[in-house]
Amino acid sequence: MSITESEAKIVLEVWSVLLRITLEEAGQILGVSAGTIESWLNNQLPIPPEFLGRIKSTDASLSRVQDLIKKASLADVIRRPAEVFGGQTALDWILAGRIKDVADAYDEGLYFQPD
Repeated sequence: MSITESEAKIVLEVWSVLLRITLEEAGQILGVSAGTIESWLNNQLPIPPEFLGRIKSTDASLSRVQDLIKKASLADVIRRPAEVFGGQTALDWILAGRIKDVADAYDEGLYFQPD
């Protein structure tokens, strides 16, 4: 099931508040320019179906991370360098299109219990 354009716009707005990211960073996550994001949000351009799918899958991964980290601290946590990200921040990986890897790393690191 896909999401609607209206839902995608809400998701983009939530990302900007929750993660404290700019239009440029949101665009980087999705592989488009800040101007494209702005045009989508201002109803100047429709959001293509492939990007609706990308927004939905990225949001699902971010939700996984959010479930593992207190909402209030998520924006701070993703900006801290971590060994699991090779000394980079989770935000660096998110901006590089690796949100699923970030979610998997947090999932494994916080839920892994050795036998």
